[in-house]
Amino acid sequence: MQIFRDKPFNERVAGSIKALHIGNVYGQFTKLIYFLSCLIATTLPITGTLIWLNKMKKKKVNSWISQNLPLP
Repeated sequence: MQIFRDKPFNERVAGSIKALHIGNVYGQFTKLIYFLSCLIATTLPITGTLIWLNKMKKKKVNSWISQNLPLP
C-alpha cells in the first residue's frame, strides 16, 4: 500500500475527485450535505415551472377580465 502523498500528482488528483464525487471526504456528514443540495437543485426546475404556469393562468384571466368577456 502506498502513502497518498507519495503517489504521483495525477493519481492524487484522481483519488481526490473520486472521494469528492462519492462523498467520502468527511463521512456521513458530507453525504447528507450532498443529498440536501441535490434535493434543492432538483426542486428548482419544478417550482420554477409551477410559478411560470400560474403566472400564465393569471395573465390569461386578466386578459379575459380586461376585455369584459365571461370566464370559461
